[in-house]
Amino acid sequence: MILRNKHNTGTTGNLKMRYLEHMIKKKLFIFLLILLSLIITSCGEVKKQEPEEVILARIGDVTISLSEFMRRAEMTIRPVYCNGDNNLRKFAEKIS
Repeated sequence: MILRNKHNTGTTGNLKMRYLEHMIKKKLFIFLLILLSLIITSCGEVKKQEPEEVILARIGDVTISLSEFMRRAEMTIRPVYCNGDNNLRKFAEKIS
């Protein structure tokens, strides 16, 4: 009667265990490589591109942008027939 250790299942079992360990190490290496590349690419600074200002007018060395015009137009006193801001938005849409 041959006594076998429960961990020693013979040469074919040993080869299967080595193969499985190799495959697990290979998959773990690939996973860590992908994870590392994702970490490296996500650590960079994100540069936000500010939209260019739309220039409405240039008079000498003074420029009037659309945002400046809208800000000033919102502060001016309007006549009674212009109580809503619908006309101002329509005008701004036509300009831009």
